[in-house]
Amino acid sequence: MGNVFTSAQLVRASYRGSYDRKNYKGSGREDEFNREVVNAKLLHNMFDPASGFSASAWKVGRNYYITFTGTDLSQYGDIRTDVQLAMGNYPEENTFVHGDPRPEGKHYEFSKTQWGHARTFVRDLAVLYPDAKFTVAGHSLGGALAQYIANEDSVELVHAFNSPGFPNGGGYNPKVRH
Repeated sequence: MGNVFTSAQLVRASYRGSYDRKNYKGSGREDEFNREVVNAKLLHNMFDPASGFSASAWKVGRNYYITFTGTDLSQYGDIRTDVQLAMGNYPEENTFVHGDPRPEGKHYEFSKTQWGHARTFVRDLAVLYPDAKFTVAGHSLGGALAQYIANEDSVELVHAFNSPGFPNGGGYNPKVRH
């Protein structure tokens, strides 16, 4: 099980690795990162510019971590996700309807939301690392995303930093620490 201090360090590192669009792995910045979080290995990094979703997967010793970043006001998708959160609406896909409003003239386009990306990211990692139990952490909007996927089987613990609460089925979830 991961600890809260390491979770906080990794969330901080996720912002640097994602929002400046540079991945620590192969970027020549590994030494900088190793000074921040000792013995951490970046396994995967994902950024979706359409939704604003940003996440990283890490291994520190024998512990696995997933981190989600919070709202970047320059990302329209982050603002849309914040509004969804405020309204209690967590769609895993957005549906956009184009064309003629008559049924035969409509065509639909689907795109994953941050909620959908978070679930897919965790499930994909569970397949890649079937014996791993993940500590999931996030700041702000990222903390809400972490709480959203808390009930996944591969998630052992959630650390949510400065984030709004998330209902998780309307009750207390013992995996979540604020």
